[in-house]
Amino acid sequence: MATTIAPPPDRTIPPSSFGDDIWFDMNNGDDDVQRILNFGWGLPQKLFDLFNDESFKTVLNKEGQKFGVTSELFFKSFDHARIVLFIDLGRVQGSLNIEGNRQKLHEQLDKVGLTGPSLQVKAGTLNMLANKIKKTFGKVINIAKRPVVKIVRKLLTCLNHLLESLKYVIPGFEAIKEIKEVGENYLAVADEG
Repeated sequence: MATTIAPPPDRTIPPSSFGDDIWFDMNNGDDDVQRILNFGWGLPQKLFDLFNDESFKTVLNKEGQKFGVTSELFFKSFDHARIVLFIDLGRVQGSLNIEGNRQKLHEQLDKVGLTGPSLQVKAGTLNMLANKIKKTFGKVINIAKRPVVKIVRKLLTCLNHLLESLKYVIPGFEAIKEIKEVGENYLAVADEG
């Protein structure tokens, strides 16, 4: 049975699986600002589904436990990052009703290359990698197996490019980026093993 993280009180996140091939839906929103916000609302569930894998938890517990890092601690930290992101997204979403704020946010996103064709290329690349995972491995994967780890790491690298830019516009993305990188480090250990 798939576990889902709790959404913020005023939002709902539909349960998903790692095998979903749409991580960034360019059809979800009236403009690039709303598409970015919708991406942010759905991202924690996507990452949770990726890391909530028994083989990943085994690697995490085996390699991290001697240093005080367990899967339980990882997911507590993950939940905190999710809350930080959701609070910031809520703040930004609420501010869009103030005249001029949507345009200012669009200009900030444009400055970091996250509007128009540039956003479409980045979203499409992320979705292409997720689709490749789905087609190659299906919805049930063993994240500790080398071929899986290699493509998942490519997906996370692509995601990192988006988050690196987004954190300058919506700082809450930094929290989710940091916990994603912790998980990525344990994937690197699995890749070496």
